[in-house]
Amino acid sequence: MNNFKNNFLILISVFILLGTVFFILEKTRYVTIIDSDILWHIKTGEWIIEHKQIPKKDVFSWHDNLNWMPHEWLYDVILSISYNIIGIKAIPFIAMILLIIRIGFVSLYNIVIKKENIFAYSIFVPILLISEGYTWAVGRPLELTIILLLINLLTFIKNRKEIYYYISFGISCFLIANLHGGTIQAIFAQMFIFIGIDIIYYLRNKTIENKKNIIIKIKTIIIGFIFSLLNPQGLQIYNYAFKMLFTNASKATNSIAEWQPLQFIGVLGALLFLLILCSFAFCKKNKELDKEVVTKIIIISFWAIAMLRYCRCTPIFLFVVLLWGYEFIKDFIELIVNEFHMQKLFLVFKYIVFFFSLIYIILTLVMFIKWINFYFKHTNEEIISTGYSYDAINYFKENNIKTKIFNDDWGCWLLFNDIPTFVDGRCDPFVNEFSPGNNQFIEVANAEKLEDYLAIFKKYDIEYIYMKKDEDLCTLFESTGNWKKILLEDRTMLLKRVN
Repeated sequence: MNNFKNNFLILISVFILLGTVFFILEKTRYVTIIDSDILWHIKTGEWIIEHKQIPKKDVFSWHDNLNWMPHEWLYDVILSISYNIIGIKAIPFIAMILLIIRIGFVSLYNIVIKKENIFAYSIFVPILLISEGYTWAVGRPLELTIILLLINLLTFIKNRKEIYYYISFGISCFLIANLHGGTIQAIFAQMFIFIGIDIIYYLRNKTIENKKNIIIKIKTIIIGFIFSLLNPQGLQIYNYAFKMLFTNASKATNSIAEWQPLQFIGVLGALLFLLILCSFAFCKKNKELDKEVVTKIIIISFWAIAMLRYCRCTPIFLFVVLLWGYEFIKDFIELIVNEFHMQKLFLVFKYIVFFFSLIYIILTLVMFIKWINFYFKHTNEEIISTGYSYDAINYFKENNIKTKIFNDDWGCWLLFNDIPTFVDGRCDPFVNEFSPGNNQFIEVANAEKLEDYLAIFKKYDIEYIYMKKDEDLCTLFESTGNWKKILLEDRTMLLKRVN
């Protein structure tokens, strides 16, 4: 009977974990709508394959001599090859595979290695991911980078043979430098935290072991740095990464959702988890607080601070908490239950959770069926058309229009159709930090009044306006006598200069 009960709970837990994957995938079903950057990633990979080189200057806009470093070049090539084989459907399936790997990685570590209760942990996963609004499952390089960062956290949290450190960190640095070079500083930040903690414990205990650990990790960093230079940009990848980290282009970055700080609710949720983690770890375990526990808390806190500044760090924080945070949350709940004699109430709560978990499984199964049906029952063109309009694109192609087009949000769509852009999702070629003297992205981000747009049109001698649909703004453009409406679609509008 007990074996049946245990097997049944294991099966339910597996479905809850898979259900969380399905829930997130359905939330990000319209991948090309949620993250149009995928389009320029595909075209970049296509350009690299066709020209057999990595571009160092912008090749997609109609501006001259803009600097551009495709620091995700290898991932772009993978996306392009996948797209050419399957079409746009390849992207959500890549997202699904990467999400399953991430959730599977942290789950196997906690359930198989740490021997945590599988049902309790399976409940923890959706609560954390969904409560924090995590829907980042669009096949971007960051989703692969997270896996590499997690592997290194597990490698360095324990004392191992030196060769394991060197191989793990070296390979990870090489892969990140080529798959997602803009985050190269992230893996070194984690390593510096490990070294910093080793130094603190060495100063405290003066043991040979701690001194040896410091030397080994310094060697590891040197090896990782050397391996990271095996990329087309060489040392310049670090120049790019730190410019991106410390850029002063705040007016531009503030218009990009993933670069902004978390919203209020997300901040509260993050702080709540941190409060539970830190308070319990440093109170209950203050007598047994060894280096491993301290390291886990500091690294979780580090990524929480990063997340509170940049939304794009949220997935990293969440998966580090899924990796290491569960043990503290579990101990915290056990303490509350025991201290306040809430065993009976907690038992009732467990039955309620079990009941809702069954509902959750049914709900997420329905969501998965909807997700699968959407991608199998529609052609690639139909899927793309759910987020983008073709009429203006066809107009540009039929009239062979290639230059002097002003666009705001539709740059990736123009680029994807081989039409040069004013700005697009790559962002960095169009700000002064990367291309001195160019601030097109900031100009677009801060254009609000008619006068702002007219100043841009005059400065760049714009011939066509391709923007989000705004009937009032369209009327204002026409009222100047210089612009004529060509198209007004559901999502976009197109105007042509008449004199």
